[in-house]
Amino acid sequence: MITFGETWQKELLKISKRTQKNIHPEKDWSPKNYTSFEKDIMLAFYIIRKLIDGKKLTNRIISTNIKGKKYANSGIPVNLLNNHRIQELYDYKEPKKEKFELKFLINQFVHSYIFYPVLSYVDEGNLKFTDLTEHNVTDEELEVLYENSRRELECILFTSDDKKNEFIYEIGIKELIKLFESVGNCRVNTKSYTYNSKKMDYDVKQEYEENLDFPF
Repeated sequence: MITFGETWQKELLKISKRTQKNIHPEKDWSPKNYTSFEKDIMLAFYIIRKLIDGKKLTNRIISTNIKGKKYANSGIPVNLLNNHRIQELYDYKEPKKEKFELKFLINQFVHSYIFYPVLSYVDEGNLKFTDLTEHNVTDEELEVLYENSRRELECILFTSDDKKNEFIYEIGIKELIKLFESVGNCRVNTKSYTYNSKKMDYDVKQEYEENLDFPF
């Protein structure tokens, strides 16, 4: 449990701002840049989990569904020696739209087996390539494209150990930022408690009432 939810929420809003700055990186990421981004996203979902456990978020926020996609495993078992070869492991030609429950997202990121930020490269003619695009150009042409194009962080591909042989999931960076900001700005000012005899504890309903100005 956590006591002062607003302190954690402020940290989440800082992560949201750093994530926003990462949308248009000036160049490809170094290992340090990648690790900082990865750490921010992992920490963000840990914070959200602790805020939920600590009853610091409204039930409306907790039940929010976040838009994304999923791609089926191609039939190749995923393991420690091939988990970087995601173009071969999953079928990117047939994405399926998905609405992720917040608790599902938390589990997938905190226990991620694959975590892969996808950068796009846009040339002067607004032709866009990503690492997952099937290219009809030579390696030399791609090298020139990557060197001279503007970069944009589009999404994260992720999956946990228990889901890796079923699907890899995708969520857009802007959807993540929207989620972090919604959770970071969420306020609870009324709670109701109902005793649950099965778990020998209380079920709590957290809400925000417009006519009340004091947060718990």
